[in-house]
Amino acid sequence: MTAEPNPLISPVQAVGRNFGQFSLPVARVTVQTSDSAEIDAAMRNGFWFAPIKGGPRPFFGPLDAEDIAPAHRMAVYPGVRLRGYSANGQLLYDSDRDAHTYAECFPTGGGESICASTPWQRPDPSR
Repeated sequence: MTAEPNPLISPVQAVGRNFGQFSLPVARVTVQTSDSAEIDAAMRNGFWFAPIKGGPRPFFGPLDAEDIAPAHRMAVYPGVRLRGYSANGQLLYDSDRDAHTYAECFPTGGGESICASTPWQRPDPSR
């Protein structure tokens, strides 16, 4: 039996400030903001949710150039730290240490690569 491919860019990633996705072998997700202690997220079917102050703020729509500055972390809301642990408590992922940045490029498998720093362009409706 082969392992299923992981469609996420990291074992724990945010979709918004207080919710996101995780992949196995992550068994525990914690969330910490700059003004709070680390708390356990509720987890189910590959998704996590953490009731943190400030509520949900999803990543929707195009990102501005300052949102994808090379040093910014991908799939982590600004001011939030995500951690993923195995069932035996081993730290598998820490967004402060392990998150990809927008400066990185990723191989596509066809000898090419795609870079995250390429700004998304809204289609021009006049064309």
